Amino acid sequence: MPPTMRNGVRGAARSPCMKPLSWPSLSLTQNVTRTAGVDYVKYDYCGMDNVSLPTRHYYERMSAAMNATGRPMVFSICSWGLGEPHQWGADVGHSWRTDTDLFAVWDEPTARGVLRLPKMFGSVMAAVERQAHLAPYARRGGFNDLDMLVVGLSGMSAYGTVDPSDCPPHLPSFYCKPGQAVTREMWGEVGGLTLTEQRAHFSLWCMLSSPLMLGNDPRTMSRATLRILTAPELIAISQDGLAKQAERIWSDGNRQIWRKDLSDGSRAMLLFNNGNSPVDITMRWERDLREAALPWRRSVAREPPCRDVHERKFCIYTARSGRCDTDRDFMLECMRTCRACQPALWNRSSQAAALVRDAWEQEDLGIYRAQFTAHLVEPHEARVYVVRFDLRSLEHDTYKKLAGRGRQARTRVREKRQAAIRQAANRAALTSSEDNRTEARM
Repeated sequence: MPPTMRNGVRGAARSPCMKPLSWPSLSLTQNVTRTAGVDYVKYDYCGMDNVSLPTRHYYERMSAAMNATGRPMVFSICSWGLGEPHQWGADVGHSWRTDTDLFAVWDEPTARGVLRLPKMFGSVMAAVERQAHLAPYARRGGFNDLDMLVVGLSGMSAYGTVDPSDCPPHLPSFYCKPGQAVTREMWGEVGGLTLTEQRAHFSLWCMLSSPLMLGNDPRTMSRATLRILTAPELIAISQDGLAKQAERIWSDGNRQIWRKDLSDGSRAMLLFNNGNSPVDITMRWERDLREAALPWRRSVAREPPCRDVHERKFCIYTARSGRCDTDRDFMLECMRTCRACQPALWNRSSQAAALVRDAWEQEDLGIYRAQFTAHLVEPHEARVYVVRFDLRSLEHDTYKKLAGRGRQARTRVREKRQAAIRQAANRAALTSSEDNRTEARM
């Protein structure tokens, strides 16, 4: 674990990337030694456009100077992904920025098409997409850094040079002259995330093991912001000792599932809707947690059941008269004979059961066999669950109670499906009746 932070320092130019740094005149060891009491050093790569040596060289010099002080400090590499720091960052520092500066805006269409931000600023989703293939580089003591959190910010002020042909709509045209820099004061505050997006943003940063650096003023944060930033089980996932970074293991359109293995043998699962309408998202043990579920498979009956309520002979004999097509009650009572069974929830006859816990609500939802469905996941919402297969530590009464919750949830789903079948049959019967009356009138 990194040392407790009391003070930090940001190194490079005198103002954010406005003036180049003169490396030959910088005595690195003396400058670092003068920052006595500093626990955290973030080193920007400003003014380095014309340097001849690899990016790694300059960060190795700073790392050596910090080590020479004899004081433990966290070294944050900030080259915005230049020089592929994920490939060498763990040997030089403790975290490394993988992309441009994060702005309080959800996606790239909004960042570019609506706000027309300079390219130095990126959206939340752009930062996440950059991580899709970087999980193998994260390890204990070395992490991919998606940049500071923007939770609790109503917006942010951009700055930089803008293209006169692509001047942001809220700026006067004379601010967008060729080569003219727009200051933060001139730009004003724009952007901002919804509360749902802020929760999703924090969930993703925790799952991806990114450093959790506050971007808001903690002295004036709202209760809603405080609840997000202090969610205990999300922070525990972020700080888990295994130090794994989540990987996206399944996606279908705008629906995504990310998985992070935890040190106690459980798995944190993030179910994410990046679309514009509510959706159901199902995680399946066979597909998403196959290796973890394999040792815990047990023989199980088909779910939902596919059987005839009446004796098999009666159903077969009566079905010959065509009642499967004309009598919906008979069809439901002789499902197997009428071949009207609902689709099976699983294909294998052996399935594992797992305890599913809602990390945001800090609540055990129940023991679920084969799969778990998060219903009506809102647009840009991320739900985080912890899935555990080893249930031997549960007391018998607790197990029965949680298993009952899982069965009740499956029963509710089955009842909804049966109701949908009945409604469809009623609509078909009504349509047929109306057609018959129409023909009779003709």
